[in-house]
Amino acid sequence: PSLVAHTLHVCSPRPGASALAWVAAYAVAKDRKRVMKALKGYARSTLMHGDAYIAVIRVIQVTDDTVSVQKMLLNELLRPAPAPQGSEPDPNPPHPLLDIAMSKNASKLLLMLLSNSDGLPKQYFDPWELDVLAPALMKNESGELVPTSRKNPSTRRAELRQFLKDDVLAMVSKHAAELAKDKAGGKVLVEALKCYDVEVSSSIATALGGDGAGELFDDPTAHLTLKRCFLACKEAKDGSALPGTFLKGSWAKVKEALGSSRGAFVVSALCEASDEAKTKVKGDKALMKLVKEKKGGQQAKGYETLAKVLKD
Repeated sequence: PSLVAHTLHVCSPRPGASALAWVAAYAVAKDRKRVMKALKGYARSTLMHGDAYIAVIRVIQVTDDTVSVQKMLLNELLRPAPAPQGSEPDPNPPHPLLDIAMSKNASKLLLMLLSNSDGLPKQYFDPWELDVLAPALMKNESGELVPTSRKNPSTRRAELRQFLKDDVLAMVSKHAAELAKDKAGGKVLVEALKCYDVEVSSSIATALGGDGAGELFDDPTAHLTLKRCFLACKEAKDGSALPGTFLKGSWAKVKEALGSSRGAFVVSALCEASDEAKTKVKGDKALMKLVKEKKGGQQAKGYETLAKVLKD
């Protein structure tokens, strides 16, 4: 209880954030609610803090009362940050979730909630975070280890994901290109695609069909994001709308992508995900000639990869 009373002070250094996360995991529902009340009004700044973010994620992860989580913490994240004193308000402000999605640490809240995996998407969390966010278990009266939260973790995440859905889609629609070019944002974009396939596919296809598509294909981070998006389509159990949506309106952009080795990596992933794309590339004599010429030159790795995919 004393830690709970000093939530904001305790969670600033990493040891304090770990301690508060532990308290949230093993506290009764009443004390979890006290932690959320202490964080209310400071949810964004705490989540964006270099150490304290882990405590916010843990509180949201283990709290069964998802309605209180929405009211006390998530609602604040969906409000625009106030403009600096004396400055003019931005007539076209970024979506409030954008800075969270593009933060190395804060984005992990979105990655946790968007993931459809049974537990944490471990590829996005470091060993310390995985240790702090590990399942909280305690012995019941029979001596059996049981979770400290009653609700199924997947159910909690699904309820919070539904609450955030419209805002996540609005952010992706407005900022797909910016997310793709950012390391943290790219991960969020991939998970958003897995979670909300049709809507996010449309946003990505729109970004790839725009005037700045060539820059995305050749960007050192964006081309990896796009590659992961298409490979995620290949792994989707029920398929994905992205390849078809992209090919329907942006076939000319495939040719533009093949102007660079990085773009060739993206096209190779597209062809892995879509037999239609593979057939269209193989049927385009000019593109096949380009791939053949480029795979023997400098910076040829992307073209070599594409040639191998087309050959299989």
